[in-house]
Amino acid sequence: MYVYVTNSRPLERLDMPTRDGAKRAFEPKGLMVLFAFLCHPELVKVPYREIAARAGWR
Repeated sequence: MYVYVTNSRPLERLDMPTRDGAKRAFEPKGLMVLFAFLCHPELVKVPYREIAARAGWR
């Protein structure tokens, strides 16, 4: 048996909880920070304000 449904909104995936932090990591600013970490691994040890400055947020 097949069920064909049209004009309905997609259901949220129940097996994958959503978190705001996970969403933000793949937005433009989050990607800038990830790229900064990849280019400069020593940033893991510095305060977040310096990470933001080195990632180009300011």
